[in-house]
Amino acid sequence: TEEIFALFVSVAFLVDASAHVFQNFVGNYSTPACKHYDDYWKLRRMNESISVNTTGDFLDEPCARDSSLLYILLTLGTVWLGTFLYKFKQTPYLTSAKRELLADYALPVSVIVMSLIGSLLFSQINLQSFPVNHEPLFVLVRFKSVTFKQIIATGGLGFSLSLLMFLDQNIAGAIVNSPANKLKKGKAFHVDLFVIAILNG
Repeated sequence: TEEIFALFVSVAFLVDASAHVFQNFVGNYSTPACKHYDDYWKLRRMNESISVNTTGDFLDEPCARDSSLLYILLTLGTVWLGTFLYKFKQTPYLTSAKRELLADYALPVSVIVMSLIGSLLFSQINLQSFPVNHEPLFVLVRFKSVTFKQIIATGGLGFSLSLLMFLDQNIAGAIVNSPANKLKKGKAFHVDLFVIAILNG
């Protein structure tokens, strides 16, 4: 059961990352503007005397293939660096504590390092910025306007969500507390269950 759940989680992350890479290539690499650029340079090779003004409208359109290439470079670089740091504890370099520290924080370190590389070394490439919403995302519902059917529907959704959180915590706990990890039971072993109980309550 734990292996199947871990497989589903890994597949979900892979599909989500691949979908974002595909969307970036569709929006920046395989655009009509890029095809116009390709046609323009093919014509230039066929006839060096072609007038630039005949295709000047193509040159004014945006084509950001460099952004897509940097996107997949940073994505694969993050995976490689995270895997390298995670396996660093098997190397004879540094001390045992430092190797364990690098292995434990392999994911955040790889994300931070590749983010700095993309921001500093490739600053001339125009990357897509994250949308910023200054309006409050959480708005309280006026309970006087809520109908009885809506209360029943939200109750069913709330029960399903609480069951999902409970199952997720227990399965993740079973994976982490596997005998292969050789973990010791600490003082705060059941704090996660206490937090789940508060959330469900």
